[in-house]
Amino acid sequence: MKIKIENEKDFDTLNNCQNLLFRGQSDSRFKLWASIYRKIFSEELLEKLEIIEHAKHALDHLLLKNLRAILQNEPGYKEWAQAVNAREQDLLIWAYLQHNNLGTPYLDWSRAFIIALLFALFKSTEDIANINFNHGDSAIIRSISKETVSIYSLPEKVLQKPIPSIVIIDPLLMETRYIKMTNQNAILLLNQNNYFWENSEETQHITKYNFDPSLGIQYLLNLVRNDHNIREQLEAVINDLKSPANLDTAPNVAGFLCELKETIEQRLSGNQQITLKKIKNALKEIDAVPSHKKGFDRSQLLGLGQIPQQSDV
Repeated sequence: MKIKIENEKDFDTLNNCQNLLFRGQSDSRFKLWASIYRKIFSEELLEKLEIIEHAKHALDHLLLKNLRAILQNEPGYKEWAQAVNAREQDLLIWAYLQHNNLGTPYLDWSRAFIIALLFALFKSTEDIANINFNHGDSAIIRSISKETVSIYSLPEKVLQKPIPSIVIIDPLLMETRYIKMTNQNAILLLNQNNYFWENSEETQHITKYNFDPSLGIQYLLNLVRNDHNIREQLEAVINDLKSPANLDTAPNVAGFLCELKETIEQRLSGNQQITLKKIKNALKEIDAVPSHKKGFDRSQLLGLGQIPQQSDV
C-alpha cells in the first residue's frame, strides 16, 4: 500500500504509532533491498534479480563465511567476538559489518519513527554525521535529499509468528547489547527467499509513505526544538556515525566484494540465460584468480565447497 504524507498531522500519526517498524529511504524510487547486493550486482544484473533469486541462499552463505574469515585479522575483532554470546556471534558479525558501512544482506529497520525519518531525509550517512543542531536550520536543510523520499512501515506482529524466510537480529531478544543498534532502536531483517521485499509474502503488510523532504525536515526540526529527549536520541545516532570504526580489514572486505562483482558480471552479463549452475561457477572463479592480482589477502578466504547444494535450474 502507498500513502502520501501531506501535513504535520500525518507525521504525528506515524510518530505516535505503536508496534510498527520503520525504514527511511532517501529516494522513493529505491527498492527495499540490502546494501550488499548493490555492491556486487551491476545495474544490468539488478534488472534480472527476480531471475537469480534462487541462488540467494548460496550467495548469503558464501558472504558470511568469507567476511568472517577476513575479520579474523581485524585488530580488536577477536576480543569483540569473545565478549559476545557464542550463539549470537554470526548474527552479530552482520550487525558489526552493517554498522561499519560495509554492507550486509540485512535491511535496517527501527522501532522509532523519528530515526527512520532522519535516514529518509539525507542522501548518505556522511550527511547525517555532519548534522549539528547548534549551527541553525539553514545549514541542515541544504543537505537534505532533493528527491521525493519514503518511509516504510511493517507491523511487528508479522514477525511474532514463525516465518521461515525471515531472520531477525533484535537487540531486545539478545543477551549481547550492540550499542549502535541500541541507539538507533534498530532491528535487522534478512529475507532469505527474496532480494526484493516487494516480491515477498510480507509485501501485504508493508506500507510505503512518500513525502516531500522539505515537509519532513521542518517536522524533524520542530521536534528537535521542542523535545529535548528526541534531540538527545538523534544526537546519539549522529555521534555514532561521526566515529565509525576505521577497520584495518575494510579494504579486504571491499576488495572481496569488488572481485565478486567483477566475476559475476563476466559470467552473467549479456542476454544468456541465468541458471544457478552459472552463478555457482561465477562464485568459484574467485578461487581461480592468482593471489597477486587481488586487492586483498586470498589466504583469508574460505573455499566454496561448503555452499549448500541446491538443484540447478
